[in-house]
Amino acid sequence: MKKKVSFVSEKLVAAGLVMLLLGQQPAVPTGEAMKKTTLAPVCNLAREIRKIPAKASTKLSRIEAATAALKKAALRLQLYARQTQPGDKIISITPLAQATLEAAEANEQAYQQPVSKALQATATTQELVGGIEATMQLFKSTKGTPAYCLGDGASQTDKTGDLKKEGGEARPEDLTTDPGEYDNKVINSNGFQGLPQISWNSGMDTSDSDKCGLVKHGVAGTGAFLSDSTVSLGYDLFKLAASNQIHRDSHQTLNTALDRQTDKLTKIAYQDAKEIEADTTAITETDEEKAVTEVSKQLTLTQRLKDLLKLNQPTISDTDLTKKVDDLQTQHYGKTGENIKQLWSELKVQKARDVKAKTETDKDIGIIPDEETLRLTLAFYDLRSQTQLQELTDKTTVAKAVCEETEKTEETCNAIEEQEKCDNTPRCHYNKTKEGKKCTLTKEAKENAEKAAEKEAENLEIGGKDGKTKDKCTKHRTDKTKCDEDNS
Repeated sequence: MKKKVSFVSEKLVAAGLVMLLLGQQPAVPTGEAMKKTTLAPVCNLAREIRKIPAKASTKLSRIEAATAALKKAALRLQLYARQTQPGDKIISITPLAQATLEAAEANEQAYQQPVSKALQATATTQELVGGIEATMQLFKSTKGTPAYCLGDGASQTDKTGDLKKEGGEARPEDLTTDPGEYDNKVINSNGFQGLPQISWNSGMDTSDSDKCGLVKHGVAGTGAFLSDSTVSLGYDLFKLAASNQIHRDSHQTLNTALDRQTDKLTKIAYQDAKEIEADTTAITETDEEKAVTEVSKQLTLTQRLKDLLKLNQPTISDTDLTKKVDDLQTQHYGKTGENIKQLWSELKVQKARDVKAKTETDKDIGIIPDEETLRLTLAFYDLRSQTQLQELTDKTTVAKAVCEETEKTEETCNAIEEQEKCDNTPRCHYNKTKEGKKCTLTKEAKENAEKAAEKEAENLEIGGKDGKTKDKCTKHRTDKTKCDEDNS
């Protein structure tokens, strides 16, 4: 016979099942405020990625300043080479100057790449900041009495006022000021360190129901969102789940291969932010000595030194060339650029003409202030070298002319065969004992010709430090009378 179960017993069984289920899956209250640990890391992220435009601007400014430093350093090295005696040292300085100038030119060309990266990173990161701020303003707007969505999770108090303290509601960074490094607790080498996964009810308070009406699902017209939907806010930094809880996927690993067409903005912005910090396509060192030290480690310098040595010693073997290059680099640059410090110390105190001074004075190469003055100083020395070369050429021309005049007179005498005619010809005399041509130039005439050549050389004065040429008698060649008349 079938045993009847009382109505009361059925109710007890049902109640037991409900209690069992509740024990396995606790009831979820609705409308709680989020924890401070949920909202603060997102504000912290906004604070850090607001640095991107200023970091990019600072980097570009450093590249510009480094390029200017490289140019000035190259000019100083060229000027120092002008003042250095021939030998191994000048052979080492000259290619170093060339390689430094090439580094400046490469920096100018490389500048475009950081500019593109800066614009790209600014666009993606500031779009993410905008998404964060818009979401925070939405949560902030729920504040009332006693309503709020931004809580603390411990004492169930309103933390809407903490937005600014945590990095929200901030102004853009000043582009002229270096904002410094990223906070490693927020952005590290893997991703956004401060944004781990939030699931179930770990992102919300648990005992302050009906504080945040925004985080409440229902049927159309009764809740902010439909009961079966998960709503993403702030580019997935907040997910309002159908369980009326705020969830979040982890954003701590964002350093994997990037697809800009399909990956989420958070990943794109992270990698752009790190790229700005890590980009090394250009030299950013603004100290001239340190910039030259960087150049001294480059393969470009080794090649320039090798090229110059090969031009200077065309027959040198490859083995000897390699050894010579290694020896010079070790001696003058150092294996890791450690000898540039000594070279630069010597360069800075080397004297050069002060081209801006009203009087003829010198100044240390190291304190010539700008690129314009350095170029003008180099031009001065180039002009003086050309002037001196021309003067030496003129001296050679005059000496040659004197020799030609002497040879011409000698030939005139040699053509005379009769002794009487020879003796009666000016500057000729007849030498009976001489073999071959008996009629030759007198000893006195030869001595006078030599003195004339010496006099012409004296009249061509090499320019002093002012580089001026005092050309007295070049045009008169060996005509002493006309020369004396012009200079009397």
